[in-house]
Amino acid sequence: MSIFKFGKKKESPCCSGVDQKEIKTTCGCGGQCNISDAKNARFIVLGACCKKSTETFENTKIAVKELGFTDEVLNIGDAVEIAGYGVMSTPALVINGKVVSVGKLLKVEDVRKIIKNLGLSSEYNGNLVSEIKKLIIEWQHLDVKGETCDRCYDTGENLAAEIKRLKRVLNTQNIEVEYIETKLDDTQIPQSNTILFNGIPIESILNIKVSENYCESCTALLGTKTYCRTILFENNEYEDIPAKAIRQAAYTVLGLKEDNIRTSGNSGCCGNGDCSCS
Repeated sequence: MSIFKFGKKKESPCCSGVDQKEIKTTCGCGGQCNISDAKNARFIVLGACCKKSTETFENTKIAVKELGFTDEVLNIGDAVEIAGYGVMSTPALVINGKVVSVGKLLKVEDVRKIIKNLGLSSEYNGNLVSEIKKLIIEWQHLDVKGETCDRCYDTGENLAAEIKRLKRVLNTQNIEVEYIETKLDDTQIPQSNTILFNGIPIESILNIKVSENYCESCTALLGTKTYCRTILFENNEYEDIPAKAIRQAAYTVLGLKEDNIRTSGNSGCCGNGDCSCS
């Protein structure tokens, strides 16, 4: 979603103004499964009251089947249940208990890409088991002839330190960390200084609000008045993406708890001067 106001008409959230309490939770099994137990569902589409939601549900079913999964796709329309996921706009896609897309219509190829980026395999059909063996971190930032703005530079420094830490710690879990740097031009400022984890933006993983403010550095770099991304994280506004948010997002998208990882891999932690467990 663009953070710049270029006159684009603001869309109302899907299902806004509709009493979703009247919408039943359904799936594609014809009533043969226990749809009330959402905790055991691998694939869930939140929202069932509008075309965007119903199309996302149908497209998700197609993608799941094409990838060889036997799981039924759960469709939740109850407002209370949806709110329990922290979702304010539907349709939303939940995979293995994690919200991976919010507020947009997903085509079949979109769902396929999300599932593949998460590293899920159809060979095992147990519920809520993390099968991710790779963490792909993509950083998108402005690049003008090899130069970037101050806030992007600071994010890059934070990211480099956290990737070093993650590679060391996740190696004990047999999880590979892959880093992708995507350089943007001056037409892509709204996307600049974004980090994606297995294809999911950090603001969709954590409780982060994206905003913008005047960027003196980008203004000097581009020669025109420029507004760039800021984030609100843990009630603090940042112009860069802090290391703590990067770390939390990585563990969250993997379905891991940092404290548990520290304990299990403690024998090698803090054994050298570059450890920063705090």
